[in-house]
Amino acid sequence: GVINFNGKEITLDADFDTSITADTDDQIDIKIAGSDSLRIKANEIENVSGDFTLDVAGDISLDADGGQIRVKDGGTEFGVFSNVSSDFIIASQVQDKDIIFQGDDGGSGITALTLDMSDAGTAQFGHDIELVQSNFINFKHQAGGTIRATISADSSDNLTFGTGSSGTERMRMDTSGNVLVGRTSTISGGSNS
Repeated sequence: GVINFNGKEITLDADFDTSITADTDDQIDIKIAGSDSLRIKANEIENVSGDFTLDVAGDISLDADGGQIRVKDGGTEFGVFSNVSSDFIIASQVQDKDIIFQGDDGGSGITALTLDMSDAGTAQFGHDIELVQSNFINFKHQAGGTIRATISADSSDNLTFGTGSSGTERMRMDTSGNVLVGRTSTISGGSNS
């Protein structure tokens, strides 16, 4: 048979301040230390007041078969983590609002990177950009498109500039400050002409 606890408060401890109640509002109210703490509804767990902490002995896994994890504040969505064809998408959902990476540098709060969504995602770095030697900064006509020009620094500390889809070197500045156009070394006697 069915035991009907509709509207009844089930007390769980000796001092009667921790309990569970379920009634016709289709929710379960959990009271801890005399105060309403949690409400469980269909597809929703609501914290009545204050912060809510998930503290587990192992990892926390978020598994959304819909492919999206939505982040909201007061019901307004401001960010989404998405799986699109196994690409991990991080999206700011509010018009012209940035994605900002911050951290702590020696005890001081710093902004390491701002992606300016009001300017098509312009990246604003708070400090240096470092590339390992013999890698390139590539300029393309569009994302994923054909290379138009390149800048690189080789293992001999030369700064090189290239053009075309293969990034063919057209100019370099060597460690002596010589600017070489159309050649990779100075002519005997030190002239670059």
